[in-house]
Amino acid sequence: MAAGSDLELVLTHEFDAPRTLVFLAWTQPQHAARWWGPQGFTTVSCRIDARPGGAYRLAMRGPDGVVRTKRGIYREVTPDRIMFSCAWRMLTAIPGMKCR
Repeated sequence: MAAGSDLELVLTHEFDAPRTLVFLAWTQPQHAARWWGPQGFTTVSCRIDARPGGAYRLAMRGPDGVVRTKRGIYREVTPDRIMFSCAWRMLTAIPGMKCR
């Protein structure tokens, strides 16, 4: 892959809930903090500015005690579609793990 090219992952899911509630769950920090992250993880902090060009940052503590942070920039935010970039950062090193 050439330097500077973007990778894209498209996920589609249908929720058995009103569209407005699903939109709030994805765009309001008080809601996202309750569900975002793998099972067994707890949200340490959640900041969301859900508008095109706005940013989000979620810090989650795993069962192993390691805090992992997910952050990104919103590209598109409508009730029908939310597009954002994503990058992970670990705040606590895992012994033996090497990152490049």
